[in-house]
Amino acid sequence: HGVPLWEAPSGAMALGGGASVCMPVGEDGEPNPHVYEPREADPRSIVLAGLAVGGFLLVSLVSRPVEPDAWMSWLINPMGLVGAGGYFLMYLLWVVVVLAIDRALHIFCESIVGFRRIDKKGDEKVRRLEVLGSLDMCYLAVNSMVSYIAFNHVMAFVTNGSAEQRMRAFFLLNGPIAYVFAMVVNEVLAYGVSWVAHSRALFPLCAAHHHRQPVPFRGLADAANQHPFELMCGLVCFLLSLHVTAGTCGMHAGTAVVAFGTWLAFNIINHLAVDSKLHLPLPYPMFTRDHQMHHRHMRCNFGSLTSMCDRFCGTYKEFRALDEPPPEQPAKLMWYEKLKDPAALPEKPAPKLGRPEACPAWWSIAGVLVSFIIGATFVEVGRAGEFPDWHAYMSFAKAAIVMINFGLLCFAIESASSTPVEVKGKKERMYTKPTMKEALKEAVPQGHVKSFVGGKTVFKPSLEEVVPPKPFKRE
Repeated sequence: HGVPLWEAPSGAMALGGGASVCMPVGEDGEPNPHVYEPREADPRSIVLAGLAVGGFLLVSLVSRPVEPDAWMSWLINPMGLVGAGGYFLMYLLWVVVVLAIDRALHIFCESIVGFRRIDKKGDEKVRRLEVLGSLDMCYLAVNSMVSYIAFNHVMAFVTNGSAEQRMRAFFLLNGPIAYVFAMVVNEVLAYGVSWVAHSRALFPLCAAHHHRQPVPFRGLADAANQHPFELMCGLVCFLLSLHVTAGTCGMHAGTAVVAFGTWLAFNIINHLAVDSKLHLPLPYPMFTRDHQMHHRHMRCNFGSLTSMCDRFCGTYKEFRALDEPPPEQPAKLMWYEKLKDPAALPEKPAPKLGRPEACPAWWSIAGVLVSFIIGATFVEVGRAGEFPDWHAYMSFAKAAIVMINFGLLCFAIESASSTPVEVKGKKERMYTKPTMKEALKEAVPQGHVKSFVGGKTVFKPSLEEVVPPKPFKRE
């Protein structure tokens, strides 16, 4: 697990349970680095996918519908939409909207902002999954329906009274605090599920399919190209985080809409081929480059929105570019090179300039604030059938004041951290021990004797040592 998928020492790196990372080998038995072939699907993984989908359908058949005249059970149709035609019409609309979001994110990140690409390896072609196979297309079709059902559950959470719908009821606790709390709970749950799914025993059964793509670049297609059971577990974690948040600190319906929208958008962004700087206002925000390291090394960077759990559990791995050479091993020092002056001050590495990794950017806070207003307006229009008057927007005042002040704090921290630090020299300190080099300065130079006036560094010539005359030729 400690090496990238394409840097396996042999033609097939066993991951347990019959799964392997397929690496073409040449006649000499060495891996061929110019061709990438994805690992073959484990038959047990396909069986698990069929059992997951079949079990879901079986449970939905025996469960009751939300309304007596609703089509299908609450598990598939939690909003109680009448008729199969309307249900599948909404499904087609959902697919079109998600594809439009994916395309908009591609244009924004690659063309408008122009983030640096991280799928290049100099002139060498990067080995990645260029063509989707039949199993990939099948999983994409199934997962589109799974995500649509999850969207229905989010909308049911918004409309069934679990969340407050009135815009005037929006305040600091059920807005920004509930948003951060829900996202952190989701990351904690998803981290545990992902860590277990990437173990050697379970990896071939579920997570191996998603890791067939070592360098994501398609966005939505690479994000949704995962095992259906893995996607179901991720969506269950998100829905659980909404209900846990609503039961603890309360949640506004607009907050739930924004949470689901940002969760969907950033799962797409994480699978683009650019070094996106976009992130959510969470502690230790996760970036696209961090998730690429997860695809390349598997047992690291399990988070998707924040790397907080990875850093606390020791599974975080810094990004390394594809064309970056491996770090050089330090040379072996001789015994005398290991000697250290006990009085010398320890050399500290230069502080890293830029925004601290634990601090989000101020513009991420501003973006979520605007999203809260849009999401609450969307919910209010759906509830009342008309746009709210301007008085209703005054409910955002307290939350906006707190978020603006927090954004200014993040801006101040980023500005201070971007300024080079002037290291305080030793001579500016009140007292320090003399080093060995400074202590040797007290020795009397050749041809001089110590003077008892003027300080330790003042000497006078020694008259006892006569300067020998220079020989010269008399003319």
